[in-house]
Amino acid sequence: MICFGTPGDMDFINSIGRARGSEKVLMDLVDRHPVYLELLNARFKFYYEMHERALQAGEGLIDIAQVGEDLGTQIGPMISHDIFEELFAQKYEAYFAMAHRYGAKTMIYVRLRRVFFAELDRSWTGYFRRGAADYPCYGHRRAGEKVRQQIDFLRQCLRPNHPGLWQA
Repeated sequence: MICFGTPGDMDFINSIGRARGSEKVLMDLVDRHPVYLELLNARFKFYYEMHERALQAGEGLIDIAQVGEDLGTQIGPMISHDIFEELFAQKYEAYFAMAHRYGAKTMIYVRLRRVFFAELDRSWTGYFRRGAADYPCYGHRRAGEKVRQQIDFLRQCLRPNHPGLWQA
C-alpha cells in the first residue's frame, strides 16, 4: 500500500499551537478567535491543495491519503464534539470526499480513543502510533515526479523482509 501524508498534515490544534501556544489555541477554539480561524482556514487550504496535487500526480497509485489531528490526551478529548462539528467536520468531510474522488482511502492519525471521525468517513479511519511520519511527502508544484519516485521506492520497500519495511 502506498500512503501519502503525515500525522502533521492538517493538524489544526497541535500545529497551530506551536505558533500561538497550546493554551492560547484551546482558548481560541472556545472564543472562535479570528486569528485562529484565519490560520485554520489557511492551513486547511494548503494541505487540501497539496494532497490533491499529489493524488493527481499519483494517477491512482496512492492507496491511502493520511492526515492527523491531536484531539485529545491520553485520558480524554481536549475539545467538545460541538467545537469539532462547527470548526473541523466540514473541512475533513471535504478532504475525505476529495481523496475518494481519486480512488484513495483516507486515514487519520488521532490521539483519542473515541474518534469523532467515524461519522464522517468510514473508508479507513484509524490510528498510526508509530512509523507514519517515516512516509515522506512532497507538496510543491512539481510533485508529480517526486511522488512517482517515492511510489517506486515504497514498492521496493514492501518486498518481504526488506530492511526498509515498516512493521507494526
